[in-house]
Amino acid sequence: MHTAAGASVTTVAHYKTTDHPQTAMADGAGQATIAYYISGATPGYQVAVDVSVSSGSRTAHCSTSFTPQS
Repeated sequence: MHTAAGASVTTVAHYKTTDHPQTAMADGAGQATIAYYISGATPGYQVAVDVSVSSGSRTAHCSTSFTPQS
C-alpha cells in the first residue's frame, strides 16, 4: 500500500497537556513530512500520534508515538 500523490495527511500529536493537529499534502511520490517542535514536551512522556490520510473517497488511518528525552 502507498499514499496517493496529492493526498491530504493529518496528524494529531497527543501531548501530556494538549493535542496538536497538523496537516500536509503528499507530494508526487506520495510522501508527506510533518515536523513537530517538541522542546516544550514533557520528557519521558510518550506522545501518541494519530495519522489520517484521505484522497477522494478513500481514507486510511495509522498511529505512531515518540518519547521526548531531557
